[in-house]
Amino acid sequence: MLTDRRRRSLATRVTLIATTATAVVMGLLLAGLFVAVTEQLETATVSGLQARSRDLQAALEHFLTAYRNEPKRIFCTYTAMMALRRNLAGRYGLPNFGEEARL
Repeated sequence: MLTDRRRRSLATRVTLIATTATAVVMGLLLAGLFVAVTEQLETATVSGLQARSRDLQAALEHFLTAYRNEPKRIFCTYTAMMALRRNLAGRYGLPNFGEEARL
């Protein structure tokens, strides 16, 4: 016959095993969900933006014409920013600010 202490110990072990198994299953499900959502986001990004963004000048042209009457913000790398600044300065007759600008 099992003593009270052994019965509690056995119940604790069974509970820990069940909890651990549940945690492992939940972790695998969340990992699968993360992979699926990440893949969808990457697919949307690639199909929607990357095709235009390989050519920086074409991407800028598309951006300016698609949102002609709206305020604009461009978030990009420093190198891309300098290229965009040169393009915008030439397009709108602005000084080449950021590169030996003379006001």
